[in-house]
Amino acid sequence: MNKLLPKTKSNQKGFTLIELLVVIVILGILGVVGVTLFSNTQSGARDAKRKEDIGAIADAMEVNYKVGVGYATPISTTWFADQIVPFNPGPGGTTYQSPTITTASFVVCASLENSTGNATSSTFVGAGTSTGNWFCKRNSQ
Repeated sequence: MNKLLPKTKSNQKGFTLIELLVVIVILGILGVVGVTLFSNTQSGARDAKRKEDIGAIADAMEVNYKVGVGYATPISTTWFADQIVPFNPGPGGTTYQSPTITTASFVVCASLENSTGNATSSTFVGAGTSTGNWFCKRNSQ
């Protein structure tokens, strides 16, 4: 007679299909949020590196300014501790731009991924580019 009785909750084992699907959806949502936050953090770090590099290049230009001669062109690797001119971190980053380096003045710029730059049309003129996402440093002499 026990064989004809329906199964009760106490002798069922395992998870239902609905319960498994709910857990999978929740894990998927958490994964997407985590990946998005991680990629934004990475691009923010690359932007900070670009700003630091532009500052280092500008400082090196100022240190090597010679009265009566002006700024040296091109930038020398011997100006930097590791003998390497700072380079733009990837992926897909454009090279550092130097729209004007003359013996009288310089401007060095980098394109940022997420941040808003400080460039204006008077500090940077690039063909077909928006000044809003460029970070620039110019001479102080």
